[in-house]
Amino acid sequence: MAEDVTSLKRKLALTYQILYMEGITKEDTLGHVSARLSGESKSYVKPWGMGFEEVTPDNLLAMDLEGNKVEEGEGRLHSEMPIHNEIYKVRPDVNCIVHIHPFYATLLSSMWKGKILVVNQSTQHFSSGITFYKSSELIRSKDQGKELAATLGKSYVVLLKNHGIVTVGPTIEQTLVLTVQLEKAAHTHLTLSRFADVTEIPTEVASRWADELINMAHCTNKLNYWSRKLKREGTGVWNG
Repeated sequence: MAEDVTSLKRKLALTYQILYMEGITKEDTLGHVSARLSGESKSYVKPWGMGFEEVTPDNLLAMDLEGNKVEEGEGRLHSEMPIHNEIYKVRPDVNCIVHIHPFYATLLSSMWKGKILVVNQSTQHFSSGITFYKSSELIRSKDQGKELAATLGKSYVVLLKNHGIVTVGPTIEQTLVLTVQLEKAAHTHLTLSRFADVTEIPTEVASRWADELINMAHCTNKLNYWSRKLKREGTGVWNG
């Protein structure tokens, strides 16, 4: 079990560092990513006030499903932990949750029309739709967390109006890839939405390729690549 926790915390810290390196979370200390071992109630997350590029396996905090810190560690938990805990309660298939405020995806949330243009690899995963949370309020209460979890349903992505995104997945690797894809997809959509004649990928083709792009082998390969890139570029205080 100790080795599993060690591996989980290492991959979670890498996820923070990679999201920063890829330019998706350069917004000071806001946002958070959590992860848990499959079947466990305890999850790990960075402390409030810490930037993504500052996260290491040693400074991650553990919390229970009620949002209580349950192990020793410096710092306190973020106020929007109900996002994570209320989803974990109703989605046993979910073991990683990202809540961040990426530039393009947040802009997209302010003008969401219910559909994203499906024109390339980054957009293909979202051909079946994206759920939308209509409140712009911070999600700090259990009731708000439950409402968000209900909005997410069985999906893996939800846009938060004028706020940001929540992505979830069965593994850290898959959730990370999905998060990066969503920001690229939002950028693509906003770039092309000004044009009248856009040729989209047929839904049946997009759905087939979406499964390929989010399978575990592909996502593990992506995490390994980003980890090597992180070692080369050294954008944060820890590079794995």
